[in-house]
Amino acid sequence: LPWPSASVDTTEITWPAGGPDKDYADRIAAYLLKAAREGKDETSWTDPDQTYEAGLERFVRAALDPAGPFPAAIAPFAERVARIGAVNGLAQLALQMTLPGVPDLYQGTEEWDLSLVDPDNRRPVEWDRLARQLDDVAEADPAELAAAWPDGRIKHWLAARLLRLRREDPALFARGDYEPVPVQGPAAAHVVAWRRSLDDRHLVVAVPRLVAGQLNGALGLTGFDGTAL
Repeated sequence: LPWPSASVDTTEITWPAGGPDKDYADRIAAYLLKAAREGKDETSWTDPDQTYEAGLERFVRAALDPAGPFPAAIAPFAERVARIGAVNGLAQLALQMTLPGVPDLYQGTEEWDLSLVDPDNRRPVEWDRLARQLDDVAEADPAELAAAWPDGRIKHWLAARLLRLRREDPALFARGDYEPVPVQGPAAAHVVAWRRSLDDRHLVVAVPRLVAGQLNGALGLTGFDGTAL
């Protein structure tokens, strides 16, 4: 079966933490149908090949069958990649919220956004659930949220906390100086740090990088002993 040649972004991570279900298969089938039609190799929007498209959908659903061999084979790798992505995602959120500039945070992506491009990223947002969850995570223990990282609440907590920090001191983020902070020690290559300063107010932020070899536990990292700003 020739694979669709257009619009397939191989850098996306979409694999659900609990493995694929029917909803996931529906999403990937719809996405690959769009990719195949836009690739115009075997089918297109103006001249759809229904036989090819039906075969593509059968292939996707067979590959993503929870009882099939592929989900079980990929599960350990997918879980490791997901944890690396979660740590990097939290680090990027801290970068986004504290570096100079206006943070571009899309409403509806307060949790992990495991969407591909359209039509996958056009699914309705659960606004009511996110609003209720915001009240819950505000009082939650971040260590407990990190232990349950697949549900996305730890990202919601961090986004809310950093937005609250920006609201409490808007001048620091609007007019504060920025300068990188050097890191010393055995894991210096795995840390990026910077300082925002205005008058006598200072905010120092440090985030991890290149974490694949540092994973320990859920979102825990190891190997940073003796590393300091």
